[in-house]
Amino acid sequence: MHKKNTLSGFSLAYGFLSSLDALISQAFGARCYRLMGLYSQRAVIIMSIASIPIAFLWTETFYILHYGLGIDRQTAKLAGEWATILSFGLWPTLMFEILRKFLQGGQIVWPVVAATCISTAFNIITCFISTVVYKHGFYALAVISALSQWVVSI
Repeated sequence: MHKKNTLSGFSLAYGFLSSLDALISQAFGARCYRLMGLYSQRAVIIMSIASIPIAFLWTETFYILHYGLGIDRQTAKLAGEWATILSFGLWPTLMFEILRKFLQGGQIVWPVVAATCISTAFNIITCFISTVVYKHGFYALAVISALSQWVVSI
């Protein structure tokens, strides 16, 4: 996962979603399977709503970094463009995390392992082709990072 990128949104979301670890595991242990689904559904709704202001924040990264924090224009511009492109992968990342926590709470791990391996292979292959074969640069890698989040979710 791209946890190191655009730390603001991911740290907020992962902090919220960490509560699912305890809630879903407790519900599974108590054999309240309905609660497992209820917690997951609520997380989907809350994270879907929360992803809107986070994505908006990411689209404004240039202004926040350059004017708010005084970072040089070129660095802030590149960071802003990366965050804007990566914002298209925010929602599927959050949905995958919810599904991962649901399955993990139910002691099912292989689908998550398979999805992560497929997504990683997709990311490696497409990044190699994009940078080495076709000589695309920065923007192609940002798009591939966002697309790989969709691949892991699907």
